[in-house]
Amino acid sequence: QGSAESGDSFRLMIPLIDMCNHDRDSPHILSGRAVPGGTLKVLAGKTVTAGEQINIVYGGGVSGNDRFIQDYGFLDSFCNGQADA
Repeated sequence: QGSAESGDSFRLMIPLIDMCNHDRDSPHILSGRAVPGGTLKVLAGKTVTAGEQINIVYGGGVSGNDRFIQDYGFLDSFCNGQADA
């Protein structure tokens, strides 16, 4: 995202963040702003033990498989409040 005042939005490739897989129920979150000098962090929502996989919720909490397929290349099996049959 651009500055809060500009309203600009950008698609970014963030090295290493793709190592965190998507899990809608994950307590961990990606936080920060993608602006020059900005900081992006993965914040632990619970204690993480050595060797434990860290997942985050993709899409900033916005649900909808149209977004997941366009932005991330997969369909979420639990989308829009219902599990796919």
